[in-house]
Amino acid sequence: CERSRSPPPLPTVLVSGGGRGRAVALSAGSNTDTLEQTIRRRTAWDTFDELRLEDEFCDVTIKVDDVEFRAHKIILSGCRPYFRKLFSGRCTKTEKNVYDIPGITPDMMRLIIQYAYNRKISINSENVRKLFMAADQFIILGLKCLCANFLISQLCPENCIGIDRLSSQFNCPELHENCHAYILHHFQEIASTSEELVDLSITEFEDLINRDDLNVKREEVIFEAIIKWIEHNPNERRQYITTLLPKVRMGLIHNTYLMNNVMTNIHVKDNKECMNIVTSVLKTNNDLNANGSSRSEFMNPMTRPRLPSAILLATGGCSSNDPTKTMEAYDCRADRWVDITYDMESPRAHH
Repeated sequence: CERSRSPPPLPTVLVSGGGRGRAVALSAGSNTDTLEQTIRRRTAWDTFDELRLEDEFCDVTIKVDDVEFRAHKIILSGCRPYFRKLFSGRCTKTEKNVYDIPGITPDMMRLIIQYAYNRKISINSENVRKLFMAADQFIILGLKCLCANFLISQLCPENCIGIDRLSSQFNCPELHENCHAYILHHFQEIASTSEELVDLSITEFEDLINRDDLNVKREEVIFEAIIKWIEHNPNERRQYITTLLPKVRMGLIHNTYLMNNVMTNIHVKDNKECMNIVTSVLKTNNDLNANGSSRSEFMNPMTRPRLPSAILLATGGCSSNDPTKTMEAYDCRADRWVDITYDMESPRAHH
């Protein structure tokens, strides 16, 4: 799961099985615990951990490579069914109560055992991906949730796409939903700063820029992102320009930009189908400028505005001293008013 480019550094956070992870952390306390109950539970876990560190009453050895960890079966079995099944079956047992665990490093196993005993773990940018992998391997849902929450708290334009890939790799819907919402809302910053954008597949990229709820102030940003994505591997990706260009709402772009930037682009001007698309949009824009806007422009995928993240709605008012049924919405992101008058609405004023 390691990427060729590392995301920005993330801070170290000491987290435990409570908080947002309470629903899935097996030994986290309930909201109704008294202070005395919490102290007793904490004291018990601390005692178990001290016994482990002093190798008292330990009845199992976990071996990773050449490193051995002494522990108590009942504590590890209480962490997740993985260990319960391991101890009750015939899995990689080399000698009495010694178990070889593949697919994990000694450092990660040390953290997993620590978490099993005291439900506390130090998560940082250096270990979160390996911890996520280990939590998935051993089906430790509480730890998996803590890793996801840490990554959610660290989302930024430079790393959100890479973290979204982790959510798919480890089947974490909550993390995926948060990443997807972040990408949609911060696409403009991602398009200008992220090196991960060009790693998207054609299907992922097409689905993203086609979204009505993609948060961009100017459609020019979408066109420039397409060119950036193609230029990352032009020999292979040039063929997709006819698929991607119609996803730009070019009816919302000024004709000057279309003629000076879109039609002159090497990937567009050498493609007859693309030139026909842009020419058609120019004609539509000229017609709208001559005849004014109409509700039909909302039906045209080239002229339909994307859904704003916030709007100001103005209804009614007076025109020539008479109430009006006019309804207008102000898109704060795009800095534009849109007429959304509903013909069946009654005129109103002074409301």
